[in-house]
Amino acid sequence: MPLSHKLKLFSNFILAGRLREIYNMFWVYPLWWNHKMSSFLLNKLFPKLGIDLFPPFLEIEPTTVCSFRCKICVPKDTTILCSEPKKIQDVNFNDKVLNQSGRFQNVLEKKQRNYKGNMINIKAEGILPFSLTPEHRVLVSKREWIGKPRKERKYKYSEKLEFIDASKLNKNYALVFPKLKEKKEFKVPFRLTEDFLRFLGLYLAEGCSTTTPRKKKGKIIGNHGIITLYFGKHEQKLVNETCELIKKVFNKTPLVSIRNTSLAIVFHSVQIAKWLSNEFGQKAIEKKIPAFLMGLQNEKLIYSFLNGFIDGDGYTNPRYIQLTTSSEKMALQLQKLLSKINIFGRLYLNKREGESFIEGRKVNINNLYNIRITAPDFYKFLSIENKSKRERKLYGETKDYFLLPVRNISNLKYSGEVYNLETKDKTFEVHNVSVHNCEHTYWKEPSQSMSFKNFKKIFDDFGRPKWIGLTGIGSGYLNKDYHKMMAYIKSRGTIIEVFDHFAHFKDDNQIKELIEIGPDFQFISIYGGTKKTFEYICKGSNFDKIVKNIRTFVRLKKQMKKRFPILSFHFIVTKQSKNELFNFID
Repeated sequence: MPLSHKLKLFSNFILAGRLREIYNMFWVYPLWWNHKMSSFLLNKLFPKLGIDLFPPFLEIEPTTVCSFRCKICVPKDTTILCSEPKKIQDVNFNDKVLNQSGRFQNVLEKKQRNYKGNMINIKAEGILPFSLTPEHRVLVSKREWIGKPRKERKYKYSEKLEFIDASKLNKNYALVFPKLKEKKEFKVPFRLTEDFLRFLGLYLAEGCSTTTPRKKKGKIIGNHGIITLYFGKHEQKLVNETCELIKKVFNKTPLVSIRNTSLAIVFHSVQIAKWLSNEFGQKAIEKKIPAFLMGLQNEKLIYSFLNGFIDGDGYTNPRYIQLTTSSEKMALQLQKLLSKINIFGRLYLNKREGESFIEGRKVNINNLYNIRITAPDFYKFLSIENKSKRERKLYGETKDYFLLPVRNISNLKYSGEVYNLETKDKTFEVHNVSVHNCEHTYWKEPSQSMSFKNFKKIFDDFGRPKWIGLTGIGSGYLNKDYHKMMAYIKSRGTIIEVFDHFAHFKDDNQIKELIEIGPDFQFISIYGGTKKTFEYICKGSNFDKIVKNIRTFVRLKKQMKKRFPILSFHFIVTKQSKNELFNFID
């Protein structure tokens, strides 16, 4: 678009705003003018004099802020287990999050706002602490003691699950940890065998991959792919086994070298190095479990992967099994993956972040996350008899959930950005327990259309309103009496401003009827300047149909020689549509 064209558009926007103020002065705020006089000026005198108070203008509304001023949100930097684990501020519409049933579902919308006030910090058995705004609802089971002698006392958990406000939580409740039920198959470039999965477990615990340019006479002619796994010098047996796995799975002959206090297993492949880096991450604190592993259905493969990880970055003693990682994302994923085989791993944070010295070198060390499997799950995981006969008392379990008692609730002062995720079933997970989403999603009133009788009563209660706005969000054409309501409003001399998608007209006659009624301002909500973007943002819409209805509206309005409704556009600016704004204006 030429600069002169852009400057002209800008001046039109300014003019439209000033002319609308004149309109308000003569009609909306007629301190001494009556309706007949303002109507005469606007509809007869000014048009004859060639004065057009209402050139079409564009209203732009950024939608990065939650349109529902709800108080139900999660603070920035909370980790969410998406198909690709992320901080909540990085979650987008393409991501999938876990629902109340332990399966992944699409994120329909993300809401963001600034919040200053109290946060409820929640600590429950076996999960990392997390914070929510006080009104954020959490899925819980009520619990109570049964049995009188102290040694024989047990907790009884209610089978009825309910959502309650975070501010109402106490130690009489248990949070609900849904077991992972995801069973989606993904294509991978290798055959999924127990040997391959065991290697992946060892790699995730002890390995890293790099690709570097391969040069010849100063020119880049390709890449080197290097895969390295590090083990202690005392782990010679595990080193030998890993070398055999590499030969068997990848048909590669690895090299073993001594690196200070460790043994390094190295083999070369650009394809394998790139795949491992992309799927598992590179830095230790950013490592993750890829989606194809979270979707595995074969329990033997899951056990092979977990056992490989335990042998690499964990240990087993007579009382418990422990898995250790410096990646928060992976810790949450490991805990979730264990639930798929009905094992609960209690997750702890070992704070040790800071500087230290290793072999005389100054290094930065990271926090560690420990997942501990205790009895009776300890014996179940190892497939051995539980000789201790120890029963679980720390948490409950059903077929679909683990029930984790609340251990501590505290208030924290918070000031900053908070976020909320909209999903189909109205739930998502925070630190592996189920929470509800935004406030308007759990209104208990059923959806229904307002009757004309109720509308007339509400309208008449205001006497003779000067202005009314209809359908700020959605479409009024879902109500069969919508035009009847508009006609009544106009008969009372009230200004009407309406917003609509222009997607629900039955036929051209209904468009003609709208023009005959003559609401003052007709805004059309536009979600994108192209068909692809529009239909991506506004799910289920038909861009071609909407454009056809707009053209029909303009054509009929000219044929009928009507000045009203004044057509305006309400362009919704999002990440997907922001670059299409000027194309839309053209």
